Amino acid sequence: MQQIYNVTMQDSYIKQLQAQRIWDLSFVAQMTGNISSAKALMQSYTKRHIVSSIRRGMYVANDLATEHPIANKFEIATAIRDKCFVAYHSALEYYGFAHQIMFNVYVGSPKRFRNFSFDGLSYVCCQQDILEGIITPTYDTMVRVTDLERTIVDCTDRLDFSGGCEELLNCISAVSRVDLDKIIHYADLYNKLVLYRKLGIICEIFADSWKLQPNQLDYFRNASGNSTLSFSERQESNTFLNSWKMYVPADLMNYYKEDLAYEII
Repeated sequence: MQQIYNVTMQDSYIKQLQAQRIWDLSFVAQMTGNISSAKALMQSYTKRHIVSSIRRGMYVANDLATEHPIANKFEIATAIRDKCFVAYHSALEYYGFAHQIMFNVYVGSPKRFRNFSFDGLSYVCCQQDILEGIITPTYDTMVRVTDLERTIVDCTDRLDFSGGCEELLNCISAVSRVDLDKIIHYADLYNKLVLYRKLGIICEIFADSWKLQPNQLDYFRNASGNSTLSFSERQESNTFLNSWKMYVPADLMNYYKEDLAYEII
């Protein structure tokens, strides 16, 4: 009878863990009664491929047929710690706009955590103090992700987390509409002259598809000052865009109207 009872308890644990999908040891300790039993259970389940260890103290349930994790990388990124969210290129990927396949998962977090690898992917901490514009989609309640406008602003600010200028432009060229007021609001939270200028250029490039008016770009011109700036690293930004007083990557000019004045140095 004791053996039957234990099997029944084990089955009950598995059902609870499958429903939870991702958890830490404290969750298991609530089931088993203490942390020692929780560690022993996770060690047993890991060896039997019922669960996988994501990183120390963090686990995910496996599909019992395939032995692969049942949670996707976006759910895992969100669960790393409190207030984590999917960000930068990973957010573009979440929305279906990414062109490049990347093996980094970019995770926004107000507190730094150590980068780690799991299931062939590297989870990269991107420390972020700005916590506005983070949503939980109604159809995907285990994911927190930056909204589209915040994603565009973040990616424009950090091209190194976004696959580079060409990848960013390829991604957002598929965006059919944005809320310009949101973009301006998030830009104001950063309050960086160079970011205002970069966003102004991007909004000008996609003004037609985003249904923007020329006067709406004046906000970015006025907020970015009068000094000459660079869109990205100086060696990459080797084309001077006169209308914005900015050195930009040559790839960016492929998206611009042909009659805009610029020169290559």
